[in-house]
Amino acid sequence: MAKVDNEGKEILASNFTDGERINLDGEEKEISSALATYQNNPEFDSTDVILPRLRQAQGLTGEVQSGEAKPGQWLILGHEPMEEFDAVPLLFTRRRVLRTEEFIVLCASSDSITGVGEPGGLCADCEMNQWSEGDKGKRIPPPCQFMYSYVMYVVQAKSLALLEFKRSSIQTGKTMNTYVAQRGLGKFAVHVTSLQQTGKKGTFYMPVLKITDVPAEVLAEAQREIHKG
Repeated sequence: MAKVDNEGKEILASNFTDGERINLDGEEKEISSALATYQNNPEFDSTDVILPRLRQAQGLTGEVQSGEAKPGQWLILGHEPMEEFDAVPLLFTRRRVLRTEEFIVLCASSDSITGVGEPGGLCADCEMNQWSEGDKGKRIPPPCQFMYSYVMYVVQAKSLALLEFKRSSIQTGKTMNTYVAQRGLGKFAVHVTSLQQTGKKGTFYMPVLKITDVPAEVLAEAQREIHKG
């Protein structure tokens, strides 16, 4: 392993002290020995990888600010922004997350029943799950955010991704829930686009779902993907 000076230039081995040369020899032997533990066909499980999220770009989304995407497009890790896509819903849960103003997670629930963190405990009894009243009687939503969460097989990306419906998109989530109740998970696909809306805080984009036809092989591939490992 080459040694460099403060300017990044390589120092010849002849300039090493005996102690430095011994340390380098030992480090190289350690690295060579460790290579035996590496794999060229790793078998990852669910704890080794993250499930990418399908995100709908808004005006202040980082990728929009940097020019990488346009508002209303859909973003998924490792893929180009999409105007629309087809997806097969495969798994479902209700989740809750309580974050600070800096978006640090304080408490989370993977089933919307029991929270883990601070304050933790039963979600139904938690004050962070309660609506409150602000100035002039305005209702303020709970600090703890509720969402419908789906694992989807995204046809165009040929990948699994997480699609979550929360806040202003919660009604769209209920539409998805209705489709699933009628047809069953893994047995149909939806075509997802964006709809521009204007509210008190300006322009924003909402997800739009519509049942779509896909070949039986796509549904079979979605099942193979979810059962990998």
